[in-house]
Amino acid sequence: MIGQDGGAHVNVEFRMIVFRPFKGEVLTGRISSATAAGVKVRTDFFDEIFIPAGALFEGSRFDGKEQVWIWRDDGQDFYMDKNELIRFRVEGEVFVDQLPVPPHLKGEESSLHNKPPYAITASCQQAGLGLVSWWVEEEEVEEKEEGE
Repeated sequence: MIGQDGGAHVNVEFRMIVFRPFKGEVLTGRISSATAAGVKVRTDFFDEIFIPAGALFEGSRFDGKEQVWIWRDDGQDFYMDKNELIRFRVEGEVFVDQLPVPPHLKGEESSLHNKPPYAITASCQQAGLGLVSWWVEEEEVEEKEEGE
């Protein structure tokens, strides 16, 4: 406390992570949920990543009963299950200004206050993207061929 001031001043040490991937960057996360609108993805420290239905592989369909997206390729079904590792490409980002909420409105639902301040829109429409497990065997074969 500083005399005659009434304020408390405290020195603080902290670490800060700045996360803002560039457009076109390929990242890996885990599927947190799926709806008919698309797939929600999270990383260890960020969970506002969304892959819209139109940005999934061609031939993908949503199974409402199991709440999972399924990609059909060459007659084989590939399931996008919850908590699976997924590789995706950043397509865009959305910033929403967060305004202070008056105390008497804190309990009320507001569409503006339900939106995260920063969100990423992504896609999975090229070879190597999608579930990591889909491509692991192919990558291992290529590595073995290169080593010979």
